[in-house]
Amino acid sequence: MFGLGRPRSKFGKFMEREGITQEELAKASRVTQATISRICSDKTYMPKISTVKKLEKGFDKLDVDFDEEDFFG
Repeated sequence: MFGLGRPRSKFGKFMEREGITQEELAKASRVTQATISRICSDKTYMPKISTVKKLEKGFDKLDVDFDEEDFFG
């Protein structure tokens, strides 16, 4: 289910460690799955601040500790 040989960013590896799917995070954060996929695979992609804030809220809903500085600082 996770990994499948795809390149992963630090954010993508975090999601895998936490056992969170892109679909779950997309639903909880109201960020498109395409954007989450890009964040998970593209090590150079920097999402907008508004997107990061939505991700924070989504992780809160999923009861996962998330510090944006670890990924987008």
